[in-house]
Amino acid sequence: MLVQTQSGPVAGVVDQDIFAFKGIPYAAAPWTKNRDGKTFGPDCGDTPDCLTLNVWAPAGKTGAQVVVSDRGNASDIDKIAAGHLKRGHVFVSINTRSLSRHADEQAAINWISANIAEFGGDPHHMTDE
Repeated sequence: MLVQTQSGPVAGVVDQDIFAFKGIPYAAAPWTKNRDGKTFGPDCGDTPDCLTLNVWAPAGKTGAQVVVSDRGNASDIDKIAAGHLKRGHVFVSINTRSLSRHADEQAAINWISANIAEFGGDPHHMTDE
């Protein structure tokens, strides 16, 4: 599955009726080659290389409520995402640095707002977990 974002194309994984896109850099410069969205980005220390997000979306859904979590790459994040997908939500987890959490969260929300419709989410119907 390939999704065209404003930053560039992202390839994800299709598993039954779920699309998963992992390790998408939300604070990076735009790219032109397909970005592999099959694995999580690096865990955050305090380097900007870790500013990634993960998107899980129900296949074929449009205008879905978007739930955003700051749990990043937590070990149980796939399970948490599955619970939201059962309710028809698009689920996004974001990685942030501890020393600039607020600024990182704002950058992630800006990226999500600009791109989430391409994943089937409604940018005007976002909540945080």
